[in-house]
Amino acid sequence: MNKLEVKIKQSMKNEELYAFMAVQKSLVFFATALQSNKTILDKMEDVEHFMQDKRNHDLLRDVTIENRQAIAMTDTYTQIISGMSDIFSSVISNNLNMVMKFLTSFTIILSLPTIIGSIYGMNVKLPFAEYAHAFSLIMLFTLLITLVVTLIFWRKKYF
Repeated sequence: MNKLEVKIKQSMKNEELYAFMAVQKSLVFFATALQSNKTILDKMEDVEHFMQDKRNHDLLRDVTIENRQAIAMTDTYTQIISGMSDIFSSVISNNLNMVMKFLTSFTIILSLPTIIGSIYGMNVKLPFAEYAHAFSLIMLFTLLITLVVTLIFWRKKYF
């Protein structure tokens, strides 16, 4: 489980998450088997001819103790896995949010030149239309706006 946890922290690929899910599933089956063993061990204590021999009694007591310890350990690991599962889910959700924030910021930055180019591509009277260097001024203005918005997003850590 520890090796799998390290792999999940490093890669966050689906294969490791599926392997983690398989460990969790195996632990559930193991816990169910231990509970069944507990029931059988409790019934064995009620069998008189088996309990008359002191060695059998001591052996059964030792097995019962080991079974209880195994149940306690299984419960502990089940809680750990449940917590880790919640944490990994939060990490994956956080990573997705970061990617979406980046893509949204990038889309906004790319849309600014498109909007300005679309407006100046219309067949209507627009400012700077009579100047010889209108295209250069518009491109410079678009670049300036794009750089300012990029800088604002960079300072707000959207990238």
